[in-house]
Amino acid sequence: MEISRENLSEEERSDLDAATSARKQADSSKSGFAVGAAIRTGDGEVFVGWNLEDKVQNGIHAEANALGRIPKESRASGIVRVVVVGALEGEESDEPTAPCGICSQRLIDRLSKGENPEVIMAGTHGSVVKVLLRDLLPYAFKY
Repeated sequence: MEISRENLSEEERSDLDAATSARKQADSSKSGFAVGAAIRTGDGEVFVGWNLEDKVQNGIHAEANALGRIPKESRASGIVRVVVVGALEGEESDEPTAPCGICSQRLIDRLSKGENPEVIMAGTHGSVVKVLLRDLLPYAFKY
C-alpha cells in the first residue's frame, strides 16, 4: 500500500531515517545504486546496513549487512520491521526500492512460524510502500 511519509508512525519514521542515513555509507561502485536498510527487532533495537559492492561478485546487500549486525539475543526476539531506501548514488528518487528476491528469502529464513513483519520500501523522498514480508515472496523456499 502506497502512503505518504507523513502518515507513518513516529517509530516507522525513525526507522526510515535510520535506513536513509545508512544509505550514505553505501559503496555502490559497481552498480551505482546506493541502498540503506534498517531492521527493527522485537526487543526494540534497530540495526542498519548498506550495500558494499566489490569487483569479484555482487558484494553484500544492505539487508544482509543489517541482518549480520543483529546479535543472537535480538534475533531471538524476532523481526518487527524492515525498511529499505535506495536510489542512484548522488541522486534523489521518489521510486520505492524493494528488497531483491535473495534478500527477501534471507529475511524470511530468519522468521519464526507465524511471523510476517512489515516492510517499508522507499526512495530518498516521496511516498513509501508498505507490505508484509511474506507477500513479497509468496513462494519462498521452505525446508
